[in-house]
Amino acid sequence: MGDTRTEILRLGEALIRTKGYQGFSYRDIAAPLQVRNAAVHYHFSTKAELGVAVLVRARTALQAATEAWAALPFRAQLEHFMNTYEESKRRNWVCLMGALLPVYDTLPTALQHELTLLHRDMLDWLTDLLQRGHEASAFRFSLPARTQAHLTVASLLASLLLQKSATDEDPFATIKEGLIQSI
Repeated sequence: MGDTRTEILRLGEALIRTKGYQGFSYRDIAAPLQVRNAAVHYHFSTKAELGVAVLVRARTALQAATEAWAALPFRAQLEHFMNTYEESKRRNWVCLMGALLPVYDTLPTALQHELTLLHRDMLDWLTDLLQRGHEASAFRFSLPARTQAHLTVASLLASLLLQKSATDEDPFATIKEGLIQSI
């Protein structure tokens, strides 16, 4: 197990992705770490502060991942991006935007701001990738790149939500394959 702050962030993210922001308390973090609630409050005095830190960490991870993928062919970069959603599916999680956007209006302002930044960073990167890939004939979609980026993110986000109630189908796999074929 890592340091306490890192473990709190890890558990906080997992709880947001499984129970939702309003669906957990610091007790849900403290118990598995075998610490008191006060230890969680020591690192994050409010739940909003924890949520912001989770989103900052997600933005940092997105930036690191996209930089690591930068030398890959356009289609490989797109598949790596889609695989981040596949990892969420494997864990039976929704993505952070899928967990937080439905309750956006109830979130603290600082959390709304970080969520907006994460969304913007993701769309900006994906739009740029799609545009450059389209110009290089690696992609063949017919919509403007920004529109295709919105459709791609929305489809992947929705596929994780649909996966929750799917019993005999795999919406994520179907949607991912449809996106790959259409882009």
